[in-house]
Amino acid sequence: MEKKPILSQELLNFLFQLIFGTIIVFLFFTQLERFLTMIFVLNFSTAGPNVTILLVLFLLTGLVEVILPYPHSMRTLSVCILGATIMVVLSFIPVTLIATLAAIFAMIFITPVLVNRIQLEKEQFSLSIILGVVLQIILRSWLGTASYYATIIGTILFLFWISLGILLWFFNIRYDPRLIESSQSTFTGVPPVIGFLFIQILFLGFPNVVSTWFFRNYILISFTGIFGLVLGGLLTFEKGGHLTQNKLEFGWVILFLFSLIDLLWINLMPFITYFTVQVSICVILYMGLSKNSIRSPRVVGLRMTVFQFLMVFILILHVSAGNWAFMPSILAFTRGHAATTIFVAGLLLPLASLRFEIPLNFKKKPQQVLNSVRIIFLSAIIISMLGVVTNDLLKVQKSPDTSKLKVMTFNIHQYFSIGQTGLYNLEQVRDVILESGADVVGLQESEGARITSSSMNGVQWLAHQTGMNYYYYGPPTSAQIYGVSLLSRFPILSAYYEDLPAYQSIERVAIVVEIDTGEIAGELPIVVTHFQTGKYTIDRYNQAVKILDITEDFTNSIILGDFNTRPDVTDQAFVLLNSTFSDTWILSGNTSDSGTSYNNSGFAVKRIDYVWLKGSWTVLNCAIFGSPRVSDHRAVYTELVLG
Repeated sequence: MEKKPILSQELLNFLFQLIFGTIIVFLFFTQLERFLTMIFVLNFSTAGPNVTILLVLFLLTGLVEVILPYPHSMRTLSVCILGATIMVVLSFIPVTLIATLAAIFAMIFITPVLVNRIQLEKEQFSLSIILGVVLQIILRSWLGTASYYATIIGTILFLFWISLGILLWFFNIRYDPRLIESSQSTFTGVPPVIGFLFIQILFLGFPNVVSTWFFRNYILISFTGIFGLVLGGLLTFEKGGHLTQNKLEFGWVILFLFSLIDLLWINLMPFITYFTVQVSICVILYMGLSKNSIRSPRVVGLRMTVFQFLMVFILILHVSAGNWAFMPSILAFTRGHAATTIFVAGLLLPLASLRFEIPLNFKKKPQQVLNSVRIIFLSAIIISMLGVVTNDLLKVQKSPDTSKLKVMTFNIHQYFSIGQTGLYNLEQVRDVILESGADVVGLQESEGARITSSSMNGVQWLAHQTGMNYYYYGPPTSAQIYGVSLLSRFPILSAYYEDLPAYQSIERVAIVVEIDTGEIAGELPIVVTHFQTGKYTIDRYNQAVKILDITEDFTNSIILGDFNTRPDVTDQAFVLLNSTFSDTWILSGNTSDSGTSYNNSGFAVKRIDYVWLKGSWTVLNCAIFGSPRVSDHRAVYTELVLG
C-alpha cells in the first residue's frame, strides 16, 4: 500500500508561493526604507535640500510596468531578480550616493516581480504582504530595533533572507513556471499594496515607533501590533469573502481611521487601537486585491505610478514636518504636522481599495493549507515576542563607580557617521561610551524612531549594550525634535522635559533627570539640552536664560549638552552660561581655546559641547573621547566629586 506524503503537492506549492512572495515584499519594504534614509543623509545639512532630492522621482517604479514591453516574461523576471540581488549588495557600499542609487534600483528591479505575484495570486497575495511586514518586525525585534545596515548581525540576517529568495526563484523556474499572459482579460490593481506598505513604513510597521510616539510600553505594543497583523491575515485568508461585502466595507474603514486617530493624537486606548488598526488595515488590503476589473496591464502600471506619486508627495511633507527649518520656506506650513501626513497616507489606502465592484468568488481553502497558515502566523507571534523579551533579558549589566561621578555629553548625529558614507554609528557610539567608562551620558540628536533614521530606538539599544539600563528617552517621537536623552547606571528617580524658546529653529528642549548617585552626591538633577545652531544668537541667548530658570532652585546640578556656542565673550549665550555655571574643561586645567568637540572647519574655535556645573564640585579630569569619524561631534567626558 502506497504511503501518502506528509505534505501534499498542493501544500508544497502553496508554501513556496507564500514564502517567495513574503521575501519579495520584505525586499521591497527594506529597500524603500534604505532609500528614504540615505536620501535624508544626502540632504542633511543646514543649507537644505540639494539636487539629489530629485532622486525621489525614481520611487515611481510603476513606470517600469508601462515602459517594458513584456514585464512579466520569464526572461524579464529572471533579469529583475538578478538585478535586484546585485543592487541589494551594492546598497551596503559605504558611499551614500551609491547606496541610495542601489536601493532605488533594487526597488525598480523588484517591481515587475511584485506585480507579477499580485496578478498570479490576486487576493491571496495579501497573505504574503502581511507576512512580509511581520517578517521585518520579527527581525527588528531580535536586533533590538536596529537597522539591518547598522550591525553585523543585522547584515547577516538580511542577506540570508535575500539568498533564500533567490533559491526559491530558481525553484520556481523549474517547478512552477507560470506566467502572466497578455491575453488575460482582467487585472488586479496595485495601489492597495503600495498604500499598505507606505503606511506600515511610515508608522504602523514599527512597534518601537508606535511605542515612543507617546511613551507606550514597548513589549505590550509589540504584542498587540503583531497579533493584530496575524489575526488580520488569518481572518482574510479564512473568511475574506464574508468580511469584504459592500455592507461591511465602510465598517472596516471607519474602524481603521478611528484607531489611527487614537494612535496619532488621542492616546486613549493605544494597546487596543494598535491591534484594531492592524486587523482592519489587513482587511482593507484584502478588499483592494479582491477587486479585479482593470482591462489593460499598462493601466495597472499607470495607476500604480499615480498612486506612488501621491505617496511620495506625502513622504516629502512628512519629512519636512520634522525638518522644516532646513527645507524651502514654501514647506514651512508642515511644521509639527507629521501625524497629519501619516493620517493622510492612511486615508488614501481605503480610497484605493473601495470600488464597489463584485468581489471575486471566494474559494474554500484545503484544511491542510489552513492549518499550515495558522501554524506560520502563531509561530510569528512567538518568535517576535521572544526577540523583544530576549533583548531585554540579555542586556549588559554593569554597576557604576561609587567613588566618583563620571559624566559625558555626546551629540551622536542621528546615528550616522560623519561624511557621505551612509554608515550607521550605533556600534561606534557604544564603543566610545564603553571606552570612556562614563556612568551618566547625555545624548543629543538621539531621536531614531523616524523613517529618516531607519525607525529604530537607538537610546534603548545603547542602554542595553552599555549596561546603562536606566535611561530617559526624552520627548516623545510625536514632538518631532532631533532628540535629547540620558543614559545612566544610577537609578532614575524622576524625569521630565521643558520646551526652550525656539522662534527661528526646530523645537528645542531641555530634559531634567534626577538620579540617585548614593554617597557620591545623593539625589542629583542632571540637565541635558541642545541649543539652536547657526546665526540665530538671540534664540541661543533665550535658551540659556531658560536653562538658568530651570536650575534656579538646584543646589547642586550638572548641565550637559551641545550648546552651539563658542567660548567667546561676544556670544551672549556663552557669557550668561559662563557667569552662572562652572566649565569643567577650564576647571581641569585646559585652556579655553583647546579641545575640539565639533568637527566643522567653519568654526574658528570648535568647542561647543560643555559639561557645566552648579554648586560645589571638584573636577578630577576632563577629556575628549571618540574619533572625528564617529559623529560630527566628539564626546566631552568629566570625572568629579562633590565638594
